[in-house]
Amino acid sequence: MTSAETARKAILDRWTEVVQLIEARDEGSILPLINRQDEFCERADAGWKAAPPEDTVQDFCHFCPGFQHSGGCLGRLAALNHAVLIGDWREAGRVAQQYVEWIRSLPLDEPPAQLPRLPEPR
Repeated sequence: MTSAETARKAILDRWTEVVQLIEARDEGSILPLINRQDEFCERADAGWKAAPPEDTVQDFCHFCPGFQHSGGCLGRLAALNHAVLIGDWREAGRVAQQYVEWIRSLPLDEPPAQLPRLPEPR
């Protein structure tokens, strides 16, 4: 298993817990799990630090497969935070499941030729 696959597995394990916590309506446990840097962030930071000094990339996010394939940060979870905070558990579950499916489908081998956008939550 590559380091990217290991990172994805750790993210999916945590998000399996998030989905279960949404089903249990456990706001206090969900929020810390979704509002943190994830394993892709940690891996990207290591790649950025190892990059040659002449590299013009100014942000470690550019070393993240999620950032590369979405054109933005994986942490776009404002809709999930909002749904949890107002107690809209159905919407929270929908957003979390969409995120899990996107992480599962994310190609990890190479950056895309063109950066697509992560679907915006409804």
